[in-house]
Amino acid sequence: MQILLSAEKVDRSDIVLPFHYQAPLQGAIYHLNQNAAFGTFLHDVGYSAEGRKYRLFCFSRILENPKYILRQKHAFVFPPKISWIVATVDNPFADSLLQTLFTDDPFMIAGQQLRFCRIQILPECKDNPLHVRAMSPICVYSTIEMANGKKRTIFYHPKEEEFAAILQRNLKRKCIARFGSEEMDDSFHMRILSRPGEVVTEYKHFVLKGYLMEMELSGSDQMLQMALCAGLGGKNAQGFGLVMPKSQWKELI
Repeated sequence: MQILLSAEKVDRSDIVLPFHYQAPLQGAIYHLNQNAAFGTFLHDVGYSAEGRKYRLFCFSRILENPKYILRQKHAFVFPPKISWIVATVDNPFADSLLQTLFTDDPFMIAGQQLRFCRIQILPECKDNPLHVRAMSPICVYSTIEMANGKKRTIFYHPKEEEFAAILQRNLKRKCIARFGSEEMDDSFHMRILSRPGEVVTEYKHFVLKGYLMEMELSGSDQMLQMALCAGLGGKNAQGFGLVMPKSQWKELI
């Protein structure tokens, strides 16, 4: 399920966010979850498969362009109303977000009070093959241990062989984590449709690298729906890997 969220600053002034604003957006999403027990599970436990944990939700970058940049403060200045997309495989999580629309309570992002003015469930897309656009950078990496015992993270470019292979394994693990069965059709293929744009982001003092691009995805329906609802690649709950069907993002830009 993909949900379009629009919020407006309570005092109608511009919204100022740091260059790397994924952490404030993530904090707001967790705070808005009104199902306390499920929120604790999602934040502290999550779903697991093959020794890895997954939150099984993701979110996009802010859809609006900044009005201007405050370079000395390392901040973007957005208009008083901003929108972004949250995707999840969990109905309790989606239901909790939808309930916030009816409370009309303000919430905080980076020390500023906002209030939701629109929450829209986007139509489900079952196209196969599926033309998608990355609405937040797709981060694909592996971690290796070096001879001196230190760990090193390697980020992959979409044109490297490891990129597609890691995407497929990652999606399969997410399906196993959510549905609990390894007996599934894990077929998955990707074709790059645009030049990948590199995005380097700092998240809580860690530097992450991802790519924005258009892609054609094909494979089993279960794998494609997981890609839409939980995101492609890693660090999804930190604001990476949300992809959106072309038929929908064309209406938003």
